[in-house]
Amino acid sequence: MDDQVRSSLTAVTAEEELIQAGRRHVFLSQKFPLLDRKGRLFALGGVSTDITPIKETQEALAAARDAADEANRAKSAFLATMSHEIRTPMNAILNMTALALDTNLSPKQRQYLGVTYSSARSLLALINDILDFSKIEAGRLDLETAPFRLRAVLEEVTDSFRARVLEKHLRVCRPRRTGRPGPSARRLVAAPAGPQ
Repeated sequence: MDDQVRSSLTAVTAEEELIQAGRRHVFLSQKFPLLDRKGRLFALGGVSTDITPIKETQEALAAARDAADEANRAKSAFLATMSHEIRTPMNAILNMTALALDTNLSPKQRQYLGVTYSSARSLLALINDILDFSKIEAGRLDLETAPFRLRAVLEEVTDSFRARVLEKHLRVCRPRRTGRPGPSARRLVAAPAGPQ
């Protein structure tokens, strides 16, 4: 640094490290040339500021950031691996259930397998959403617009929760027509089970 000031005859600013009592200190130093009236160098001047606490804080923040980045990478890898491992048997459940639905079944068996198939599809969609978690973190989540039948969705929901509803002694009625035309002609009714 001194040689640079002597050769350029201009001020130079740089960080310097010094070990004092076994501890590392960092100084922000500025050195400048002292010239006589004829412009000749006769000495060097300098000012140093101890910035050790600032450097230690910066290094701690950098280490914390690196640890957080590594944790995020590990989390993403874990989610991707687990989602893949779960998706494989879930696809098998969907395929076997679909094949079973193509056989001769009683109405009750068809209903049970239909609920199983619908629930497996919902779980597979949830797994796909988990895989998209990284997109959410990156702010690149895309929303889709897709047509659907409200009655079919409500029927799937009521079928999925039928067992739990019965455990609580509730009675679930599927969407029904109320006799009035228009969008409000259907409603979902749920009431405590009682004497019929």
